[in-house]
Amino acid sequence: AVGNSLLVRNLPVPIDGFKRYDSRQRPTMGSRTSKVATSDTPSPIPEGDRLFTLDEEGTKRIPADINEKKGMKKGKPNMVSTTKFTIPTWLPKSLYYQFKRMANIYFLFISVIVCFPWSPKDWPSFVLPFIGVLLWTACKDAYEDIGRWREDERENSRRTQRWNAEEDTFEYVQWRHVHAGDLLKINCDECFPADLLMLQAAGGNESFISTVNLDGETNLKEKCAPNSCGHLMGAAKSCRRTRMFGSRMQEEQELEASRIARLLHSHGLNVHMGRPEILLSEVRGNLNLEDNHSPAGEANFLPRGCVLRNTLWVLTLAVYVGNETKTRLNAVAASQKTSKLQYYLDVSIRCMLFGLCTACAYLATLAVIFDKQDNWGIYFLKYMITLYHVVPISLYVVCEMLKLFLGIKVDMDPQMKDPETERYAKVQCTDLLEEVGQVGFIFSDKTGTLTANEMVFARCCISGQDPGDFRRSAPVQDGMEAVQKILRTPHHPLQEAVSLYFTCLAVCHAVQVEEVEDKAFPESLHYSGMSPDEVALVQAASSVGFHFRQRKRILGSSTTELSIEGPSSGELARFTVLREIEFNSDRKRMSVVVQHNQEYWCVTKGADNVMIPLLDHEPDSGTLEAISRFSKLGLRCLVVGMKKVSFDEWTAWQKTLQAADSLTDASKNDRVAEVSAAMETNLRLVGVTAVEDRLQDGVPHAIKTIKRAGVKLWVLTGDKIETAVDIARSCNLFNSSTRLAYATEAISIDECLQKLERAKTDLEGCVDAGLVLDGKTCKFALDNEVCRKLIYKLGLACRTCVCCRLSPMQKKHLVDLVRQENTSIITLAIGDGANDVPMIEGAHIGVGIRGKEGMQAAQASDVAISQFRFLVPLMFCHGSRAYRRIALFICYYIYKSVALAVGDFIWAHQDNFKGKIAYPEYLSMGYSVVFTAWHVVLVLGFDAGLSDEITNDSPEMYKDGPGHALFNRWIFGTWIFFSLLHGSAAWLAPNLVLGGKDWTPKTPNDFWLASMVSFTVVVIVCNARLHLNCLSPLRKEVVAASLAAFFSYWIYLFLLGHTTLGKIFQPSCVGLPAKVFNNSTAFTLLVLCSLATLIPDIVEKLIRRYFFPTCTDKVMREARRGKVHNGNTKASDDED
Repeated sequence: AVGNSLLVRNLPVPIDGFKRYDSRQRPTMGSRTSKVATSDTPSPIPEGDRLFTLDEEGTKRIPADINEKKGMKKGKPNMVSTTKFTIPTWLPKSLYYQFKRMANIYFLFISVIVCFPWSPKDWPSFVLPFIGVLLWTACKDAYEDIGRWREDERENSRRTQRWNAEEDTFEYVQWRHVHAGDLLKINCDECFPADLLMLQAAGGNESFISTVNLDGETNLKEKCAPNSCGHLMGAAKSCRRTRMFGSRMQEEQELEASRIARLLHSHGLNVHMGRPEILLSEVRGNLNLEDNHSPAGEANFLPRGCVLRNTLWVLTLAVYVGNETKTRLNAVAASQKTSKLQYYLDVSIRCMLFGLCTACAYLATLAVIFDKQDNWGIYFLKYMITLYHVVPISLYVVCEMLKLFLGIKVDMDPQMKDPETERYAKVQCTDLLEEVGQVGFIFSDKTGTLTANEMVFARCCISGQDPGDFRRSAPVQDGMEAVQKILRTPHHPLQEAVSLYFTCLAVCHAVQVEEVEDKAFPESLHYSGMSPDEVALVQAASSVGFHFRQRKRILGSSTTELSIEGPSSGELARFTVLREIEFNSDRKRMSVVVQHNQEYWCVTKGADNVMIPLLDHEPDSGTLEAISRFSKLGLRCLVVGMKKVSFDEWTAWQKTLQAADSLTDASKNDRVAEVSAAMETNLRLVGVTAVEDRLQDGVPHAIKTIKRAGVKLWVLTGDKIETAVDIARSCNLFNSSTRLAYATEAISIDECLQKLERAKTDLEGCVDAGLVLDGKTCKFALDNEVCRKLIYKLGLACRTCVCCRLSPMQKKHLVDLVRQENTSIITLAIGDGANDVPMIEGAHIGVGIRGKEGMQAAQASDVAISQFRFLVPLMFCHGSRAYRRIALFICYYIYKSVALAVGDFIWAHQDNFKGKIAYPEYLSMGYSVVFTAWHVVLVLGFDAGLSDEITNDSPEMYKDGPGHALFNRWIFGTWIFFSLLHGSAAWLAPNLVLGGKDWTPKTPNDFWLASMVSFTVVVIVCNARLHLNCLSPLRKEVVAASLAAFFSYWIYLFLLGHTTLGKIFQPSCVGLPAKVFNNSTAFTLLVLCSLATLIPDIVEKLIRRYFFPTCTDKVMREARRGKVHNGNTKASDDED
């Protein structure tokens, strides 16, 4: 079926299942440079596939509308857009997103009913602030979208060279104008404008690309042209893959690219590609040129956004453009994470709306009984308008501003500045900052997260013997000397085994080598590779004399030649790499099939649990003992094996593998893996490698501090049990007093349950307990509900847990287990590699470490940091403070809104339910958006409490977050109680003394004077209560923000009472602000009522701090007594 879907022109007979192209059905060619087929005949290829044919008449594409699919702009199929809006859709879509919030629907409802003539308030007093809030959010959305548009425009306007067959030359075009089927020439250090298929490269048929923009990997990846294109270079001059070319050489290479482009058209190139796939490794296609058929796969694929390096140019075919490229297919919106406090805020809003409706129904019922001027529905709506500020209109806007401010403080914190890279932490989701202060479980990767991912070859085992330590930091560095002595002794019994061992290390890898001229080392070699382990092994081989000198692509083929210089003769041994079988997390091994001196070798290295079953016999006791000993030392072990393959066996396997490579359906990867594994059997044991991955700086202290905070820490790793447990001991996860329970190597659900039950029995009553699990046990446990609950209970009983031999998805499933078993616990996952991304995305908070395994984890995280130890200030300083700040913000914002509404509620009873307002409407408007709103961001943003030094060294303070000590029913109920108390006291005292019931709509009188005094008392008391609940109430920034808000209120009063604006908008307030100060009774009431109303707050604060103190209260009390460190307890800007 695959073969029949491909068309090859000018072939006398079908070849390899290819269907001959019928020239009589040739489509009519268009007028474009790269001509598009317009035939109405049905497409002969599967849906989603595409066929490109280059001939002397131009380029034909099947299907003909490949560049006109849905989502592609006409004439600009490669144009990408990440914006949410266009100019016509900006405001409607922004409003649509905003009205997904229930509060905004409520405000819209109030905006409608306030416009009716029976409304007790003027419509501008509510509608204008609401429109302002909507426009502010819409403008914020537009600002963010304009930034995305600029980035898109910068991307789409970049230029690349496209072959113009009519002009017989390359021409520059913008990326947006690239079409699928275009022949493109990419120069060194240029980005790929689309997903490309490499056809040829300068100086040969291999090139090097940087994928740092795609996956964060800093190492160069090698790509090659399909075999059938290898002969196109002909006798072209070889050139170094660097930009250091002479001008004449560059001109020759430019002419060479044009010559090859002509050859591709004259010889007739046919390329069939499968449908676009999301996975980066999923590339399926076939290529045919002059009867030479070869598969097209990942090795020939150049993804959009990657950069050409160390190669003068490559000639490519654009196969996927626009939204069909890998980057666009993977650019799906991540699942939206919402913090618990945000959820509680939404619940609180719904409860407040329910309470509001209940109060309005109650007042409307009494109004119908006592007033009888309107029907029940009108009264209900009147009171909805009167009490609307129970749900503050600026709530979400100010909350977003506060979180943004807290995120900026994290981004600028020098505590989390990496001394090597000088990079700060980066908050990528400010909505979750308060979650960082409530973490109950931490799930951490080991390699690159707890360890530095700096690999050093430590020890080895050859023929069951350990020659010694190779590390320069070791007290006795005897390994290298012992090996070199063996190699210098011709008849030593281990010489052949040692020589084979290090030869395999120098051959089985994907490392690149570069000779660097150095004054100290005239011929020093610089090795680089995707895996630090591989680089360490190649460096170890080089240190004993087996120097990997060169990796050279053989012209006209997909094979490479390795040059290895031996320790004795100095002659170069040639190894032709016929096939490389890459490492992945499922295989946990990598292999190379090489040809050397007419022999065929398969060399494999991988994890011991994977490799031992592939050996031709069980390892000897010395090797098994060495693996166990190395693992207990915290070293990462690999087993190396090899076998010789006959020519017939190699030929048969190669044909089977080529057939698997040629598949274009979804079964390709499974089939390739199956055929590859068939080669890796009956291997001869060569030896064992042991590589050290040292701990990162500060990891033991950080883990000790986190454990003191009561946070459970689980280490999820792919390493073997002994290695992981030893690392756990060295970094303070386990100590000498820790009682360990093992639940490992289960082979059934029943055995898994038995092992977990035994672990539970072993740890019962133990204070310092630790649990060790492995992938086999987790495989059964995660599928059984009883085992899942048992693992969670064990996790709660243990302070730490180590889970070994886990796959990436098993890591995520363990995170899911904790989240599902206890929905109130906040989880945090931290890792540095692509295999940690599922775990990071599955936790409540994902923290990515910018590591040597790439930037995938950091890109997928909510917060990115550079070292594990930075987790301490992130959690204890910023997370804990963010939790307290956001919790206080929610309580305060609802408290101040209810306090103001209480006056209207009481006045309704005093006025016999006539539906009149108690406070001037424009004062109520300013209350919601001006003098009790914006300053909260600064007051809470700068309120720090203790210094960072004390906070980091007092992990007990962190327990307030996981224990929900600062936001719970009792705390919220207390704030509501005080809102009712303060609102009642602030209204009744001035009203009963000054006002009475002489209400007039627009004439200033004693009622409005009393109302203004009451309103001022509410403003003073609410701001004072916020100040009383701060940990640093005397901090200059906190005091300045509170004073600024207070003075803004008096300015606002002056504008309403003594300017033309007041006469227009609020005539009932004209002249009253001055009268508040001139009238001794009014001023005395203002002062005494404010002070008296705050007395219960002061008493409540003293009782709470001394009789029901939080963990923070206890530490602050000790700090004031001088019992907590000698540091300054006053937080400064730099400290916070």
